[in-house]
Amino acid sequence: MKPYSPGKPIWEVQRELGIEKVTKLASNENPLGPSPLALTAIQSYLSDIHRYPDADTVDLRAAIGNKWQFKVLVTNGADELITLISETFLELGDEIIVPSPTFSEYKFGANLMGARVVHVPLCKDYSYDVDDILAAVTGQTKLIYICSPNNPTGTYMKKQDLHQLMDNIGRSARADWGAP
Repeated sequence: MKPYSPGKPIWEVQRELGIEKVTKLASNENPLGPSPLALTAIQSYLSDIHRYPDADTVDLRAAIGNKWQFKVLVTNGADELITLISETFLELGDEIIVPSPTFSEYKFGANLMGARVVHVPLCKDYSYDVDDILAAVTGQTKLIYICSPNNPTGTYMKKQDLHQLMDNIGRSARADWGAP
C-alpha cells in the first residue's frame, strides 16, 4: 500500500513557480490561519508543554459532550478516524462506496481490511449524483463515504441531496437483498 501524501507544501510551490502568494485548498489546510481562540488556548498551556498530553482527551471529550449532549471520539485527524472506522466496521469481502475523485484515505482504510472500493464518479460539475450512489449499494456495502466539502474538488453535498440519500439508503439496500 502507498502511504498518504498530503501534496506539495506551499513553500515548495512558491520556490518552483517563483511566486509569493499561494493559497493551498487541499490537505484540509485553512488559508485563513488558526482561530484566535485556538491561539489563546494554546498559549495558556505553553507552561505545561513539557508534560505528556492526555491521550484519552478526557477534558476535551467532556467539554464537547456536555455542550452538545453526545459522546465524542477525538482522533489525530481524519486519517486516524477513517482507519478506526475501517477496523471497526469492515471485514474481508465487504464494500465501501466512494464518490470519485475524493480523499485517498477511504481507499486506504478499505484496502487495510480487505474490503472492495466501489467508485461512483462525480458529475461533470463535480456534484454528487445521489441516484448513482444508491444504485451502487449492494448487500456487501458497509460504508458510504461522503466527503463534504470534497477533497480535491471543493464541492459539497447539498442538504436536500443528503436527505434524499439518507431517506432512500435503506430502500436501496433492501432492493438489492431481494427484501420488500
